[in-house]
Amino acid sequence: MANLAAKYRPKTLEDVTEQSIVVDMVRNLCSKPNLEARNFLFTGPAGCGKAQPPYSKIRTPHGWTTMGEIKVGDKVLTGQGNVAEVLGVFPQGLRDIYEITLADGRRIRAADNHLNPVFIEVSSYGDKPTHCLPYVNINTIQLKCVIDRYNISAYTIPAFDDYSLLADRRITSCELIGQDYCQCIYVDKPEHTYITDDNVVTHNTTLCRIIANILNKGQGSPIEIDAASHSGVDSVREIVSQAQSYPVGCEWKCFIIDEVHAISNQGWQAFLKTLEESPAKSIFLMATTNPEKIPATIISRVQTFQLSKISLQGIENRLKYIVSKENEEGQDITYEDSAISFIAKMANGGMRDSITLLEKAIAYDKNITSKGLVQALGLPNYDDFFSLLQAYAKKDNGQIAQIVDQVYNSGINFVKWMSDFHSFVVNVMKYIFLKDINKTTIPSYYQDKIARYGTAHSSICLQLATTLVKLNHELKTTQYLQELTLTYLCFNPKK
Repeated sequence: MANLAAKYRPKTLEDVTEQSIVVDMVRNLCSKPNLEARNFLFTGPAGCGKAQPPYSKIRTPHGWTTMGEIKVGDKVLTGQGNVAEVLGVFPQGLRDIYEITLADGRRIRAADNHLNPVFIEVSSYGDKPTHCLPYVNINTIQLKCVIDRYNISAYTIPAFDDYSLLADRRITSCELIGQDYCQCIYVDKPEHTYITDDNVVTHNTTLCRIIANILNKGQGSPIEIDAASHSGVDSVREIVSQAQSYPVGCEWKCFIIDEVHAISNQGWQAFLKTLEESPAKSIFLMATTNPEKIPATIISRVQTFQLSKISLQGIENRLKYIVSKENEEGQDITYEDSAISFIAKMANGGMRDSITLLEKAIAYDKNITSKGLVQALGLPNYDDFFSLLQAYAKKDNGQIAQIVDQVYNSGINFVKWMSDFHSFVVNVMKYIFLKDINKTTIPSYYQDKIARYGTAHSSICLQLATTLVKLNHELKTTQYLQELTLTYLCFNPKK
């Protein structure tokens, strides 16, 4: 089965779910004959950058580890050699993975028909690791590599000041080597890169691609740029230089700049004049999840569109549509409505995330049930959550210690489990106030258990949630996980 997130990515404005105001404004702007607006900024809650299979190696201050072992709070090395903390881990679902071979023998693994940053050997730089995601300029050369049915294109290949490091960038072969579940991580350093032994690139710029396709009537390809790895002033100057030339084979030269908030202050200064007086046939389509990091002088020179999270009903309808389409192609997928609803809640308003979760559920069992999702998605055991909440409410130190010891020694990620427990407690409070389990991320088959909680329990839940905020912050920086947890959760015994 093909990658569902890519297969069912919106291709036209009509396919974009629940963004009617933005879509209407964009359609109106694109219909103007002279296209007065040339700079667009799309902001929203979705989007992740580079993703790797779980077996990919990630460099930490203590050596190599695998992507699958990375968790929130871990330390990794960035492409500039800085030590960074992992702030988030984001699954990217099952991806088609292609191995692209360059003429000099180097191999790159890429996904989703897009190749952007190229890793290089930097052993000549002393004791730095062998492979890294570099900060480089974008070469104006656009290479094309077409394979019978996959039609893979390498839109942009980085150029290096020291050409001896990458003597020949021609693509000699491109081969589909299989599929794998990928994930990406987010770090707390401005460069937003991490050192790895290979690179699978994914982007969330659907609306930008649709606009580029509309403006050029399906002709040509947009120039896609990952600002997280091209944030310096030299990279921006290269973009500005490219924008001065006329497009070939299409009406507009469209630049799609993802994660645009990562551009440096000096980079924005180099970009300012170009955004203010756009070149005759160039359009800039920028996407970000952090618009607050973009200077006000830039915001005032672009058309800004705020994309909202998609409603539960909108996600549920789309997931059911995907299942029906897959069944028309010969799949035999069945589901419980409650299971589809739970997947939609887990996605937290993100359509791509919900499709990725659906894909994992189908891979586990084509009969999608609420209980089956626990195994398919690796969800925590909510029975343990209910037991620990009950023990805390009763101030039963013995039961608290037993549950914590059981979870700690089970081999699961204890820090992640405690973070999930905090989320569970907050969702119990939501149920107490709203009296609707569908407004929470707790599976609906726990209705009987959660129904026992009423207004009288809100105070203890709020107290516990406040305690867990402090506890989870400290758990990221200590090796004494069980001891610290018991210190926070247990009560002074009565005399």
